[in-house]
Amino acid sequence: NTGPFTVRLNVTDANGCGSTFASNVTITRPNAAFTQTATVRCPGETVNFSAAPSTGVGPRTYAWDFGDGATAAGLNVSHAFATEDTFDVLLVVTDGNGCRDSIMQTMIVARPVAAFNAILSTASCPPLQASYQITNLVNIASWSWNFGDGSPIVNGNASPFHTYNAPGTYAVTLIVQTTTGCADTMTLSNGAVVNGPVGTFTFSPAVTCPGQPVELIMSPAGAYLNFWAFGDGQAQLSGDTVLYAYSSPG
Repeated sequence: NTGPFTVRLNVTDANGCGSTFASNVTITRPNAAFTQTATVRCPGETVNFSAAPSTGVGPRTYAWDFGDGATAAGLNVSHAFATEDTFDVLLVVTDGNGCRDSIMQTMIVARPVAAFNAILSTASCPPLQASYQITNLVNIASWSWNFGDGSPIVNGNASPFHTYNAPGTYAVTLIVQTTTGCADTMTLSNGAVVNGPVGTFTFSPAVTCPGQPVELIMSPAGAYLNFWAFGDGQAQLSGDTVLYAYSSPG
């Protein structure tokens, strides 16, 4: 134990005479303790370590072993771990009498891994209410989704639903981050597939006189039953090519 102690020596000679001698002895030892800015970091990120000022006779030394072959000395030190692994960080405190104390803490160096599954991601026609599920949350503090259709980024939902209102194939992206901002990304190029009619049309001429026909041509040809709305209140079911004459300027 540490603390002040009184040592007494009783001496008795051959004649039976005695005497007592007393002296105070103080026993001290250092006390090792430290904190670190994070227990999980990505490779290459700097970690700050701070030793608590120790008890014991001065001067005191603080020796660090980071578990990856690197060492340091001092009350406050920094270190960047180069590779992914779990490291035991050791602090040894030595006081002026050569007494020592030590403490070890674990440091995890790992990149986050973005991973998710598409639960429902196909439909024969719009709308599609797609659903997704994150499958890994180890060392991950936050995440966001990009559904690939121009809709706003969605944050903080591990099992999101999203509605697609137009046919097409959409890339769905998940971005994950640690508490220190280290990130990883996963993209499913066919994260949502919505089938249904898709088409465009051309027309000629672009400018003409009232009563003159305009030719409108649908693409792709022969794929669908087409309903043409001409913008002047008139409409008709027709094929891929239509000749239509507008009766008034516009």
